[in-house]
Amino acid sequence: MFLDTLVYPVIFLYRQHLELYIKYLISQSHRLLNHQNGYQKIHNIKQLWKKCNERLTEVSPNALGCFDETIKQQLQFKHEIDCD
Repeated sequence: MFLDTLVYPVIFLYRQHLELYIKYLISQSHRLLNHQNGYQKIHNIKQLWKKCNERLTEVSPNALGCFDETIKQQLQFKHEIDCD
């Protein structure tokens, strides 16, 4: 009961926030690079992060530095039943 009423909704909102913030970073990098801002219509956080990482590297090659591997490892939290 506790998982259904508190934990799952919090995890869902956390993932939603993470997805939207990554999309925001992609959007801002497109603006800085004067690219057309193609809205990302996917919800897969790993795919979004890959796209975001590419754009941030274009903006500043050393933007992420040593954090890149750490971020990749943190995105491995996906549950096996998560279908995206």
